[in-house]
Amino acid sequence: MLPYLYVYDSSKEVQDDPTAKGGKSNPYTVTDIQNLTGDFPSSKVWVKGYIAGCVNTKKGSELSTEEAVASNIGLSVKAEVETVIPIQLPAGDVRTALNLKDNTTNIGKEVLVYGNIATYCGVTGIKNTSEYEFTGNSVTIITAINTIEADKAQDGVIYNLAGQKVDNSYKGLIIKNGKKMLQK
Repeated sequence: MLPYLYVYDSSKEVQDDPTAKGGKSNPYTVTDIQNLTGDFPSSKVWVKGYIAGCVNTKKGSELSTEEAVASNIGLSVKAEVETVIPIQLPAGDVRTALNLKDNTTNIGKEVLVYGNIATYCGVTGIKNTSEYEFTGNSVTIITAINTIEADKAQDGVIYNLAGQKVDNSYKGLIIKNGKKMLQK
């Protein structure tokens, strides 16, 4: 019988240690990643967040859901999206499962991703993502005002440029029925 040979794999150290920050049992949050400065850990880490959209670099790195790209997702710490961290989705199983171009129902799902902390899309994010796991939690993502309702312009009501209601004796630039005019 051959003796047991233990091979130390430093890439699995954080993943398998349940007490280590960045381990699967104690993952980094989106806020943790955003607050990191300086040298990033060299080993891969687990990060948890809600899929809020993807970073559409063709549109100036804006968060997008309508014009999704397959190469990344943006993770938010909560449903009310204020900021996100970009997560690179390399070609393969991770991209196939997580990308929003093909999986629009992933919006709002909480996910754990395993990769390297690095600068990505100009900010601190995760690259070389090699594993993922959905937690089973989900939220409705709130990224912007969905509808705006305004009162309809009232016929004959006149406002000055400061928004104050004025009458027909007012001289100068006015707004009447939603249009700017010069009243003499």
